[in-house]
Amino acid sequence: MSTFSSTSLHQIGASHRKIPGFKKEYFWKIESPFLEAVRLTLGDRYTDNMDNIYRITIKFLIETVIRGYELAAEHEPNDNVKASNSTEGNSSKATKAS
Repeated sequence: MSTFSSTSLHQIGASHRKIPGFKKEYFWKIESPFLEAVRLTLGDRYTDNMDNIYRITIKFLIETVIRGYELAAEHEPNDNVKASNSTEGNSSKATKAS
């Protein structure tokens, strides 16, 4: 997959970090409706081979979106670390001033 596609899917995942209460597991809820929509759209042209191809495709897409969600979580500031750094910064300034 191209870097552009991967980056776009990662951005989609990352954007869902802003939705209050959203969990990465929710992305999997699109798998069955997607496969059903493809089956209905293709009708008689939907073969076992097509089913296999689309199952692999949607799995890959969802996993890539979830990876973007996780990468965004890794880059979010942790409130505990932020508070600790702020406190340490203040106490070291106080120590230097003494």
